[in-house]
Amino acid sequence: SLPPPQPVSAQRIAVAAAVDGPAVLVAWPAPAMHGDGMEELSFGFGFFSGRVRRRLVTEKKIANEVDTHYERARLGGIAKIVVKLKPGESPDTALGVIDEYLAEAARLGRQWSFDHLSDYKTRTLVGELGTMEGLEGRAQRILHDLEMHGAANSMQKDLQRIQAVNGADVGAAVEHFLIDGPRVTIVVKPDASAPRAGKKVAR
Repeated sequence: SLPPPQPVSAQRIAVAAAVDGPAVLVAWPAPAMHGDGMEELSFGFGFFSGRVRRRLVTEKKIANEVDTHYERARLGGIAKIVVKLKPGESPDTALGVIDEYLAEAARLGRQWSFDHLSDYKTRTLVGELGTMEGLEGRAQRILHDLEMHGAANSMQKDLQRIQAVNGADVGAAVEHFLIDGPRVTIVVKPDASAPRAGKKVAR
């Protein structure tokens, strides 16, 4: 199979759009489904994005919404965070908070245990087992095993990978994929004369 395409360096794209407030989207290449670091990055990304949401929406009150998505696919994955800021707020402030909490997530993994890592693993395991309760869930699991593992009845292997996640590896995954890895940053600035869908502009 072909390797997934990846940016060779960090990119920042400026977009003007007829929107109420500025927004920031940051996306990173992530491991393929069941690739090395997938489970570790999943926890680290969730920890980091939760801290960003609390800081920008609840504490600083400069963002209306923080959305995250961690997509896993056979050839590669993508992790992204979207911050919808209030009118007049600075995208660079949001980007500074993102970088701050990326560094915190990596540091926690290297130096201290993550809070609630065992709870996270328990919830993940329960969720995986819960998908097997219905006929549709069992059918989807069989398709997953055949497509991603090449053999049926591979669930035990996935559960063992989740159980093996530890804090040091979570920190290493955040550092490798989200700090040292390439990323694409899109900054959207309000412009009433621009299309609603936005247009690329000079930085």
